[in-house]
Amino acid sequence: MKILSKIRHAYSQRNLIRQLVVREVKGRYAGSSIGIYWSVINPLIMLAVYTYVFSVILRVRLGDEPGITNFALYLFCGFLAWNGFQEMVQRSTTVVLDNALLIKNLSFPSKALLVSIGINSIINEMIGIGILTVAVKIILGFFPKYIWFLIPLLFLELLFGLGLGFIFSTLHVFFRDTAQFVGVLMLIWMFGTPLFYPESMIPAQFKFLLDLNPMAYLVRMFREICLRNQFPLLNDVILFFIISIIVFMVGYSIYTKRFYRFIDQL
Repeated sequence: MKILSKIRHAYSQRNLIRQLVVREVKGRYAGSSIGIYWSVINPLIMLAVYTYVFSVILRVRLGDEPGITNFALYLFCGFLAWNGFQEMVQRSTTVVLDNALLIKNLSFPSKALLVSIGINSIINEMIGIGILTVAVKIILGFFPKYIWFLIPLLFLELLFGLGLGFIFSTLHVFFRDTAQFVGVLMLIWMFGTPLFYPESMIPAQFKFLLDLNPMAYLVRMFREICLRNQFPLLNDVILFFIISIIVFMVGYSIYTKRFYRFIDQL
């Protein structure tokens, strides 16, 4: 299968990708006295703020769910899936122009730049998942027994995000407004994904939009696993798998076919 050959190719460059991931981490926290620990502190602060605002101030209840604290976990869980994806896509969009000097060296494997951004986003997401798991144990009283299934889901999220990253980074080389377009697209997409509200609140005539939204599948599966202690619906798993593979293959193909025209634009 072509996708397996592409994964093997990426694996053969693992040392370079590892170095790029380390560079990403160091660059993100350069000059910070706390450094990488911000990766843990940020999601902790986010969870604390969500809990305080929605449990103490707004006293939001999630439908018929017992307890008002659940909405904070509901929101935090959804944003874990979303934020990793959004960071991956938006940062990948400008990566070619941001590293123009490296890209002009045709012998440099430029795809490794996008892969390193994706892996870095997934690592941050995994740290947040660890914090969510502890919070679920403390607040809801159980340890998600299907938490292991998040590993293949994160891999599919990586493929999906990389596919879009390949597409948008290619477009951005030729159309410099692409980054602004992607920012607007992510904002609209975020509000179109059930992050702030349960799916039951969506009017029946707009339910079809959920079926067209791959991130709705991912967010739903995250919540099934982490908050409801259930294995996700097989239909969601299959659909997200198919979409992720197709988007990755299309994005990879577009990037590869247009790569040798980058030099003239950079």
